[in-house]
Amino acid sequence: TPGESVRSAEFQQAGDRALGEGTAESVEMTRAESGPRVVSVSLVPLETGLVVVVQDVTRLRRLETARREMVANIGHELRTPLNTIIGYSRLLEEDGDNLTDEQREDLRIVVASARHLLELISDLLDLGRIEAGKLTPLDGRAYPLGEAPEAMRALEAGNTRGNVVISG
Repeated sequence: TPGESVRSAEFQQAGDRALGEGTAESVEMTRAESGPRVVSVSLVPLETGLVVVVQDVTRLRRLETARREMVANIGHELRTPLNTIIGYSRLLEEDGDNLTDEQREDLRIVVASARHLLELISDLLDLGRIEAGKLTPLDGRAYPLGEAPEAMRALEAGNTRGNVVISG
């Protein structure tokens, strides 16, 4: 039976489902022998048994973790200087009596560009939170502005963690 040579309840259950339901199953397991290894196991039922494909995905999972951490670190490191640029630019705008029209326009471009970069960084950080399961977009779709009441009902019903996307 599935799982005899590999002692794993998860593997056993996946094998039983594959044989019982006649559908392909996949499971990912962490094995501790000779250091932690992550393996992806795919089970495909045949008339005479199961085809089992085992793939070591340890390196891939480590790379994914490193990428997520790098994006989070870079995102947080970039936010501070961008907020500083925006803050100082606003101060210049407020005290802009001595600025020419061209300088005011250049300042407007600096602020707009910094805000755009800040939005991109926020999107990257949100993506990282979504991948980590810490942020769930509102039932997985953007709501057109005309559907705002539906979006609000979903929010009130607890179908979201507060991330409502309304497009125009």
